[in-house]
Amino acid sequence: MFRTIRLTAAALAVAVAGLALAGSASAHARGIPYEFRGTAVVAPGTGATQLQVQVTGGDRVALKALLGAAQPTTFTADAKTRWLAVQGNTPVLAASDTVLAGDLVRVVVRAPRQTAIGTLAATPAASVTDLSARTRPSGRLFLFGATASAIDTTAHTITVDVNFGNWRGLFALLGQPVHQTFTYDSNTVFLKWRHGVPIGVAPSVIHAGDPLTLRVFGPVWNAPLAGLLTTPLWRVKLGEPMRFALRDGAEVPAT
Repeated sequence: MFRTIRLTAAALAVAVAGLALAGSASAHARGIPYEFRGTAVVAPGTGATQLQVQVTGGDRVALKALLGAAQPTTFTADAKTRWLAVQGNTPVLAASDTVLAGDLVRVVVRAPRQTAIGTLAATPAASVTDLSARTRPSGRLFLFGATASAIDTTAHTITVDVNFGNWRGLFALLGQPVHQTFTYDSNTVFLKWRHGVPIGVAPSVIHAGDPLTLRVFGPVWNAPLAGLLTTPLWRVKLGEPMRFALRDGAEVPAT
């Protein structure tokens, strides 16, 4: 009899443990989806537990929750958050270090209806999708920090005086003048930092003397400068804080 009681108690303990694990595993699936869209303020890096986003859109319930809230919003992530990147029209599994500052992202949080934004931000996101990955070129990143000299919105060119860069950019400039003209096209994203966050802008906002960081992709690490100058820029950032450029390997300019 006592053995039967012990066995019954053990079975109950296993069942309770199983229910607890099931509840934990399904935590991300509870509630309705709140979808936020916006621009990543900083690159979250590897194994990120947070993502700061300047939210500019979303679904109805997400926008309702955001009423009166300050921006940017810092969302939470954990080991169960799915990081996705859109390649073409197909989302594929990625990692948090896929997201770069200025990337367009979609954050989905699942929670009960009428959940406050503070609770939503503290709830680990079910998924984070990097929408900019669809336009990110293949190859090696070349970064050039420069001062704007002129911009031609008809010819789609930006003339600058380069004063720093990542090591690939500096290598490409060896033996070349710092006064160079780059090209851009309709896929180039222009961002301007305002109050610490990147905002999408038109090329026409750039004026002579503005501090810029230019990013372009080359096929190999030692791509010649001539090829980089004729390849449309991927990102043009106006007033980007130096700490973000340093994350892409920029060498601090001499003072």
